[in-house]
Amino acid sequence: MDDGIVASIILGICFWGFVSIIKTIFEYRILNKLAEKSKAEINIRNFNLPDFSSPIHNLKWGIIIFLGGFGLVLLHLLDLSSDSPLPYGIESVFIASGFILYFFIEKNSNAKSKNVQS
Repeated sequence: MDDGIVASIILGICFWGFVSIIKTIFEYRILNKLAEKSKAEINIRNFNLPDFSSPIHNLKWGIIIFLGGFGLVLLHLLDLSSDSPLPYGIESVFIASGFILYFFIEKNSNAKSKNVQS
């Protein structure tokens, strides 16, 4: 087997293990908070959970995948060498711009919803 494939498999397994450990710790902390409080004291707003009921959260991955794909199309049109770090930088800029665009859309949406609720 190629050394690069073995290294990527080992790195993936290590990353998965790290994420599993962190997830378990945070779930344990949340369950402890719930167990310490009575039903009358539990307020779901204290947990700072994101509101996934809004359809704008689906927009996040659409924007990121769209801009990532646009960056790949641009790289194909520019016909850059894969040995250069420039294609990776260009793709990273497009993906990061997707996250930034989503951040501003979410911020604007939250500001509008707070004005409506007030």
